[in-house]
Amino acid sequence: TGGLLTLANSSSAAANYHNLMKDQRIKKFYKALTYSPVPLGLIQHLFPKSSNGRHSNAKPTLLRNVQMNLNNDDSNWQIVELIALESKIRTISSLQPTIQHQITSDPYNPNPSQDFIYENYIQLITGKTHQIRLQLAALGHAIIGDSRYQPVNGLVDEGPLTSHSDGSLLFGREPKSIMLECHRLEIPRELTSVEETTSNSNKSSLILSSLDRDKIVFSSKRSFWDI
Repeated sequence: TGGLLTLANSSSAAANYHNLMKDQRIKKFYKALTYSPVPLGLIQHLFPKSSNGRHSNAKPTLLRNVQMNLNNDDSNWQIVELIALESKIRTISSLQPTIQHQITSDPYNPNPSQDFIYENYIQLITGKTHQIRLQLAALGHAIIGDSRYQPVNGLVDEGPLTSHSDGSLLFGREPKSIMLECHRLEIPRELTSVEETTSNSNKSSLILSSLDRDKIVFSSKRSFWDI
């Protein structure tokens, strides 16, 4: 995953940031490239918990649809959410040459002769390990380059009825690069002492796009796949 990265300069700042994330006061927006358009609106899935109540990415498992009747299994799953805000067509020729080659040579590309893909703008509501990657794969819109979850594109955990168990035998290797980036961060003003500066340098990929009494907004000028 590329894009914006948040670093804390102390353990107390890190703890504060974590608490604000849990309270959903920090807003994170992502861009992802897919071969088909992600449906717009709120997207929910059931996400497996590990024995300590959190998801462990050491052995990834498939997600479940929220409509599924879980019976007595509710305590082992939690709802995760994201919002797909936009899905627009991008011509492959508008991308970096290395990205163009990755797309045209991708064994998971369902239509190599197609001269366009989709750029999706997503707001992450809950923040679990690999959540966006897993949710888009569960929908059948796996992120381009995501060799770990492309093999299970469109698959969900169906409980005792599923023929592929938890999917652990189907997952691929962790990729070196996938077409996913954190594009925008909205951080409460109380968490940072950043002053208002805007970089107009062509070498800079980051812009402080908004600063007011309540929040600071950081956004990327361009995505790493853009020319």
